[in-house]
Amino acid sequence: TAETETLLVHVVTPEGALHEGEAAFVAVPAADGELGVLPHHTPLIAQLGIGELRVQPTEGGEGALFAVRGGFLQVVADKVTLLATEALPPAEIDTEALEEERKEILEKLLHPASDEEYRELLAERRWLETREKVAKHTA
Repeated sequence: TAETETLLVHVVTPEGALHEGEAAFVAVPAADGELGVLPHHTPLIAQLGIGELRVQPTEGGEGALFAVRGGFLQVVADKVTLLATEALPPAEIDTEALEEERKEILEKLLHPASDEEYRELLAERRWLETREKVAKHTA
């Protein structure tokens, strides 16, 4: 039946629910690479990384796209729940602010204080680039 060929997707941040709806497929930025979820996926809990969350709609439905950073994913019985530390849809990304942020990150990358700061700056740059990419999808 059509019911068993869809996923129910919930995207939640500390600020509240961002998205709830059906999907045919979900691409998730897991901590160790992108993860795809189709209906009938085995139960799963995974840590989220930095990247694009793409919710592919069912026929006639609406998809969604978010820049995501951190949190957890749970898949159980065709329910996909993302508890994201941060998730932004394209319309909420301030591209002008990203330019300033880029300058700051690149400046700091020239002289990192430690290996740890260098890794943090690379993660910040990846978050910046993800938001830039997602922002390009605004209608």
